[in-house]
Amino acid sequence: MGRALGAVWHRAGHEIVWGVRDPQDEKYADLPGGQLEAIGDNLSKSDLIVMAVPWDAVDSVASALGADYSGILVDCTNPIAADFSGLDHKGAASGAEYAKALLPKARIVKAFNQTGAGNMANADYPNAQVANFVCSSDDNAASVVKQLSEDLGFDTVVVRGLEHSRQLEEMAWLWISLAIKQEHGADWAFSLVRR
Repeated sequence: MGRALGAVWHRAGHEIVWGVRDPQDEKYADLPGGQLEAIGDNLSKSDLIVMAVPWDAVDSVASALGADYSGILVDCTNPIAADFSGLDHKGAASGAEYAKALLPKARIVKAFNQTGAGNMANADYPNAQVANFVCSSDDNAASVVKQLSEDLGFDTVVVRGLEHSRQLEEMAWLWISLAIKQEHGADWAFSLVRR
């Protein structure tokens, strides 16, 4: 997911610094822009961080950033249970609210979790625009992320109130279930129809 998002934003002219486990690992050599940092190294000084990691890595990312991180944290994770049976919010109301508890000063925005990486890399569908919901209790942070979403080509809707992030995670689980478990494939997305 992070690779898809970063590549499109790089093409749109955004400066990308990639936070990775090991910047010397050859698997990261083709990341556009070439700016690699170990997770935690100077990244906590970033105004905006996109957390596109597996659910079981959220604790370590939060620990690396530190509880004083106060920038915008875009949460792309989906709290999927280890056995792939459904969602596991680790006792919180949602994965985003779990991240907020770990990083209380961060301006959390739930976004880019409701569809697959292929749609992040290419949101172009004939006769329709892919919907992306951006959810936050911080209107200014949501506005910044809305622009990033529009740069990807999404029909972007801001949902006010981080408590609604749970519905976005359930929407993501529906997409994952249909795409993978029920074998519909990944070449489809949710779209809004307006009258």
